[in-house]
Amino acid sequence: MLQHRWKNSSNKIAAVNCANAREVKIVDGGWWIVDRKNWKKLKPSLPFASICVHSRFEFFELSNPSQVMTLRRIEPIFEIVNARVWRGDTLALRDFSLSLHHGESVAILGPNGAGKSSFLKLLTGEVRPEADPASQCRLFSEDLWSLVELRHRIGVVMPEEVARFHPEETTRDAVLSSLRGAYGRTRDMRFSRNDQESADVSMELMGVTHLADRPFGTLSSGEKRRILIARALVHQPQVLVLDEPSTALDFAAAIQLTSTLRTLLNAGRDLVLVTHHPGEIPPEIDRIILLQAGRIFADGKKHDIFTAAVLSELYQVELRVTWSHGWCDVRPA
Repeated sequence: MLQHRWKNSSNKIAAVNCANAREVKIVDGGWWIVDRKNWKKLKPSLPFASICVHSRFEFFELSNPSQVMTLRRIEPIFEIVNARVWRGDTLALRDFSLSLHHGESVAILGPNGAGKSSFLKLLTGEVRPEADPASQCRLFSEDLWSLVELRHRIGVVMPEEVARFHPEETTRDAVLSSLRGAYGRTRDMRFSRNDQESADVSMELMGVTHLADRPFGTLSSGEKRRILIARALVHQPQVLVLDEPSTALDFAAAIQLTSTLRTLLNAGRDLVLVTHHPGEIPPEIDRIILLQAGRIFADGKKHDIFTAAVLSELYQVELRVTWSHGWCDVRPA
């Protein structure tokens, strides 16, 4: 669920939560919202504080709608509009539009070949969309970016990073080297006391301080995964992107990792979680995006998206969905 915040001249906040909203404006004392192409009126606004709900849109109004207000849009973290992305001769993403905003955490799922990897490569800048005046792709309002330059704002953790470290590299140096955009410490690298403290804080947050002097190659798969997350957190980024973090983890390690993610979420960190498994999505993540054949199949609140009908259609197999304390369990029907 996206959240757009707007300030008026008296510094009061109005918020619009919806899946595709781009703008909001006041017309004749009523609030209107634009969903991609068409303006839709929510419903006549009530005076002063009120809550209006209309279809997929939720609006929380904090001021008298008859006032003249100056509204300003806060730019999203990542925004794609009508993008087409090619991977060789294959059209991997087609007419792809998506926005990720501050203050929300999102899980992205889909079958193999749905476009999850292409989306991540688009986010990291490894691929670029097809040039088209009608499309746009921006990260923190930048049309072109380098994740090395933006690592203090966004951290990306991918399973294949594990193979980039020498087995004898100490865990502490694996984390510290992230401050230089490297996978391992070289002889000419020097780190300040602040650098050391930042590494200590991120390792403590991940519960791996006791592994600081261990060679990276001696760690378990779960320990290595937490070291990768500590590397990303050492920059104190606003957003953390995790690509299938439970891959190759045993049951206990996967549970421990999920507990770590919940700690990050409850501390106010924004997460983008790419996964195959609905059951590993923490209750704190409420927005779900489903991909299919390079398009967005569904985008919305978790309880609206994770239904037997929607998931059965996506995966082309009859499924049964049950819920327990915010956790979703999906099994064959």
